[in-house]
This record gives sequence, C-alpha cells and structure tokens, in this order.
Amino acid sequence: MYKVSDNQKIDLVKELRKQGRLDVWVRLGAKEKIKCRLIAVPLPEQIVNQRRRKAKENRNSKANHSKKYFELLGYGVYITNVEEGSWSPKEVMKAYRCRWYIEILFKGWKSHLKLTISLPERYMNKQRIELFFYMAFLMLTLVVMPLFTELQKRVKNKHRTVSILKLCSFVRSNMEAFISGKKCSHILKIAEYYCLYDHRKKRINAIEQIFFYHP
Repeated sequence: MYKVSDNQKIDLVKELRKQGRLDVWVRLGAKEKIKCRLIAVPLPEQIVNQRRRKAKENRNSKANHSKKYFELLGYGVYITNVEEGSWSPKEVMKAYRCRWYIEILFKGWKSHLKLTISLPERYMNKQRIELFFYMAFLMLTLVVMPLFTELQKRVKNKHRTVSILKLCSFVRSNMEAFISGKKCSHILKIAEYYCLYDHRKKRINAIEQIFFYHP
C-alpha cells in the first residue's frame, strides 16, 4: 500500500495508531498500482473479541499471526473507488454489510427453500424451468420478503432480528398454511417464535450489524 502523492509505502498499523481511523486515497498493488479509497474504522469490542478469538483458535505453525495482525482485527478496513462526496465512511460500511446480507438471502433461497431440488430432472425443459423460476421468485417476492419485513418490524423494539434462513425453512414447511389463507396474525405469531436469531450478548450476527450497529 502506497501514498498517492509520492508512492511511499504506508504502514497501516502505524497510521491507525496515530490517527485512530482513516479515510484516504492510496495505491495498491506490487506492479500495477491501482488508486483506490481506503477506509479503516475501529469496531465494537464485541466484534473485535470475536475476531481475535477465532484467529487464536485457527492459529497453527503455518499461520502464527503477528501482533500487528491482531491489532488490525480491531478495525473494519474497506476498499472502494466511490468518491467521498458520494458515500461517507458510514455509507460504505453499510453497503459492505448489506453484501453479506445478500449472500445470506441467496443461501436461504437455494438451500432452505430447497429450490435446487424442487424440479425433477426428467421434467426439465426450457419452458418448465422458466415457469419454475418465475413461480419461485413470485413466492420470494409475495411471501418470504414481506413476511421478513413485517416480522422485523414486530421484533425490532425487542432488539431481536429475524433469521432469513430459519424463515425460509418455515415458509417451506408451512406452504399449505400460506396457500389456504389462514389468518396472517396467527402465522406471524408462530413465525416470531421459530424464526428469530438466538440472542447472544457477546456475539453480534450479520443482521444485527445492519439493523443496530451504527459506527
């Protein structure tokens, strides 16, 4: 990592010790140095402790982490090419956290709704596959995501978050109830019981970071 002005090498840990946080333009790369914006901000103690605990558990003779490495685990470091006038550091961090949320969404849709095994191979053709995916996306749009949004509204004041993975499994197991048009309040009450993340004081999950962590 190098300064944009004179291509002098930057010691990230040293700079963070002096300034506490960074939002600077740098050049990255050994041969072709690419100009980009680097943001580094201190993380909450809960997340830092979790990161360092995992690093110690995974440490071995081939990956004996240095003191500087453990120090860097206390910061969130982000790389972007978005100008300061477009996104503040907080907005960059929020966008990165949403990326993990998107990955959780796809995992829920694929694995917990079991979309990959719902269409027998012997019945596959172009028209049926297209119809299947349109129906699947309708279910996601009209059932799963509205249910997630409504559930999250109900539990946010309790400082709880909805697990999209548990919710997808719940929808899959109770599709008949959704189709039959049972009372929405009854379904929400059951979903609220089964589809929330376990509350852990010392650990913050990805969805809690999106809803409750504001650096």
